[in-house]
Amino acid sequence: MKRQCEIEKRLLAQTQTYYIVGSGEDGFAINIKLSGREWLQIIASWGKGWDHVSVKICNENGGRVPTWVEMCAVKDLFWRPLEWAVQYHPADEDYINCHPNVLHLWKPQRGEIKRPPKILV
Repeated sequence: MKRQCEIEKRLLAQTQTYYIVGSGEDGFAINIKLSGREWLQIIASWGKGWDHVSVKICNENGGRVPTWVEMCAVKDLFWRPLEWAVQYHPADEDYINCHPNVLHLWKPQRGEIKRPPKILV
């Protein structure tokens, strides 16, 4: 996972408006301006052996779930082109939804993500 300074450099190069909302030793929160009155609200962390981002679209109506295209852009911003990141759909007994309209991307820091053959993806 790219770290905060790498992400800020890329956003500046794209002349994209963003705000660092907060940061700590294992992550940071950032808001990135989209078109109109929408913002990507992202929390990125790299603790406990996992790289992780939480993503929500905020707008004047409160917010909405990010689209596939928006999640692809977030993946590209936070991970390198050859890295895989996944969105998990847990078993019912492990499912927790504390924040409606938020999607998550995950990548273990060690080892590879098990994945199907390329032809099936």
